[in-house]
Amino acid sequence: MPLRIDRNLLQLTLIASTLYQGLAKRLGARYPVAKSRILFNHFVRAPATVITREDPVIIRLARRAHNNALRAAGYLGPQGRIPWRHDRQRVIEYR
Repeated sequence: MPLRIDRNLLQLTLIASTLYQGLAKRLGARYPVAKSRILFNHFVRAPATVITREDPVIIRLARRAHNNALRAAGYLGPQGRIPWRHDRQRVIEYR
C-alpha cells in the first residue's frame, strides 16, 4: 500500500523547515545545526503576552535562559512595521 501524503501538508512542512533553518542561522554559532524540535522548545513555545495599543504592538516574552540568544541575534527591540495592522511598530521585549 503506497504512502499518501497530502501535498499541502508537505508544502507547509517544507516552509516550516526553511523558517527553522533561517532562525538557527540568525541565532548564531550555538544553533546552526540544531534540530527544529530544539528551536521550537527553546524559542517558539515560549510564553508571551501581546499588548495592542495605539502604537506599537508589544510582544513581551517571559524570561527564559535562551532569551540571551534572541538578544544577541537582534530579535529584541523594534522589529519593523506590521502592514496588515495599520503599519504599526512591532517591539519584542522581556517581561
